[in-house]
Amino acid sequence: IREMEKSLKFLIEYINRSEQREGADYIDIRSFVQTKDNRKKEDKQAKSEPLTVEEVTMLWNLKELTPKEEEARDIFVAQCLCGQRISDLPKVLSDELEITTIDGVECMTYRTRKTKETAVIPLFPIVKQIREKYKGGFKHFTALNYVDDSEKQQSSLQMYNQYLNTTIRRVAEKAGLDRPVTYGEQVGVKKTMHTEPLYSVMHTHTARHTFVSIMARLGIDKEYIKIVTAHTNDAIIDKVYLHVTPEDKGRKLVGALLKNDNLKGSVLFGDTTATP
Repeated sequence: IREMEKSLKFLIEYINRSEQREGADYIDIRSFVQTKDNRKKEDKQAKSEPLTVEEVTMLWNLKELTPKEEEARDIFVAQCLCGQRISDLPKVLSDELEITTIDGVECMTYRTRKTKETAVIPLFPIVKQIREKYKGGFKHFTALNYVDDSEKQQSSLQMYNQYLNTTIRRVAEKAGLDRPVTYGEQVGVKKTMHTEPLYSVMHTHTARHTFVSIMARLGIDKEYIKIVTAHTNDAIIDKVYLHVTPEDKGRKLVGALLKNDNLKGSVLFGDTTATP
């Protein structure tokens, strides 16, 4: 809605200038105030709640899936383990992408479709297994089969994306990924809070959020995460992808307290921060 408001304001201003409107013909847009997003950062991010290592493992180990559900599951898990956008996944999973070995570790290197930045992706065992499994292409989600025509590829992916998301949610429900997720939405100036099971809010981009969050929780520095995701600055990682829960914040704080020798020896704080 905000994007439409901006476009409409621009259009009206353009009409005023191009037609040199004056007096009663002038469309006065100067007093217009665009709707502000008054949600907290946590409320905005919550609908893209990342999965934990345990939840990704539950998906990967899920049995008794239809062939279509299995393909959707494999696509999503591959994203969780390589951190790429769905628009880049066809190339990542194809034979077109050359595998190089850096200090004994197999990596994939390519230029991302959206930002044209270079991404270097470690070839983790499950991603390698998925690439081998679909060497002949996908049968149900054929839009993920690489073609050397980026516009045609993107058009196919846009058509398939909702179909893929619906299947991913069904698989996630079967896997029991039903922990409650609370998120905020805003329509006009009205804000509302919603709580739904995790599986019902999952989509392909959830996997990219998942990769960054898992890497961060495992202690991988943001500089190295950016090499994989091809982001150019920390702001995107911090603002959009790095989901930090109150528990994460607490764990980071307690860890810092326990490591601080000055606090340990303090008369006031020593007892409370001492390691049992």
